[in-house]
Amino acid sequence: MQSDCSRTILSFVVIDMQANGETAMENEGNTRFWSLAGVAAVITAIAALYAAWKPESPPPPPPKTRMGQLQYGFGLDHSDSDPAKWVHLVTPEACSDLCYRDSDCKAMTFVVSNQSCWLKYRVPAISANPDEVSAIRE
Repeated sequence: MQSDCSRTILSFVVIDMQANGETAMENEGNTRFWSLAGVAAVITAIAALYAAWKPESPPPPPPKTRMGQLQYGFGLDHSDSDPAKWVHLVTPEACSDLCYRDSDCKAMTFVVSNQSCWLKYRVPAISANPDEVSAIRE
């Protein structure tokens, strides 16, 4: 048994198709209205609705900044993100990559002798130190 809503929609589709020169056909008491032209009309209507209501794409993200070139023999003293916490890494490149992945990191210093990586929340003064390698975010 059809609900009032579905009968109303069915009547609208049949009347609309008859207005366009198509006829609804009776088949054992069921109204058939899905001709090829009818299916094409429904697809066209859905595509038009989607185009009208399609949300705008978000703007592309801003380009990521990069880490500057590694500076061997130079250190950046102080301004550590967490003075009590340094990271043990094997290479200065790994330390630079770690800083790059942390949006709060502005610079890094890698201490060669103990393989410690120090991330910086700001760019401090640079000093000569043969045991350190540093890089600054561009």
